[in-house]
Amino acid sequence: MAEAGSGHTDPVASPGPGEAAATGTFVTRKAEGYADDMHSRTSAPSRHTRSLLVAILVGLSAQAATLYRWVDTDGVVHWSDRPIPGSTPVEMPVAQGYHSATRPVVVVPPNNAQSVATYTTLEITAPNADAVLFETGGIVQCSVQLTPALGIGHTLWFELDGQRYDSHGSLSLDLPAPRGEHVLRAWVTDASNHTLIASAPLTFHVRQASIASPPVGSTVKRPR
Repeated sequence: MAEAGSGHTDPVASPGPGEAAATGTFVTRKAEGYADDMHSRTSAPSRHTRSLLVAILVGLSAQAATLYRWVDTDGVVHWSDRPIPGSTPVEMPVAQGYHSATRPVVVVPPNNAQSVATYTTLEITAPNADAVLFETGGIVQCSVQLTPALGIGHTLWFELDGQRYDSHGSLSLDLPAPRGEHVLRAWVTDASNHTLIASAPLTFHVRQASIASPPVGSTVKRPR
């Protein structure tokens, strides 16, 4: 690099056929490498042109705003990033770096938002276990507690005496239960009908009042 007080100049390779004898010097060894690469990419540029290209590349690589140019008594062109007596400042453009546009991150919710979630609780809250219910009219309200809430794409089922009923997302459902003993269960399935959680079975009883037939037989006294 030809700089003030350095006392050292890196020579340029010997000029080729037909090139001018006047040569330029490079600020750094790296600049000389840029020149060789540029020479291989172009068709025999002049020495003066190549020196200018090298200076520009060095300025860009260093992001220098100003370079200083001077010609010595032998006609050799010199460049430096420091002011030298008799040099001429040359404004160089700052290297334009390439910045790729930031790609937005698109979060697509899964079809089944709770497919990887774990349910912790599914418990029948009504009717109570071993409850005896009277005058139900043949309909019993069945309810459950589910934690966490029912996920998208999941189905809550009630099963009464082996008959399955879709709750359609509700935690409570009225089910037909005539007089007698009944067994109630509940469970949650995913979109593939895989069971995610199931409740313990619960037994309850329904009793209905009835009007007995009037007694008959010898014990019945006939009115007089």
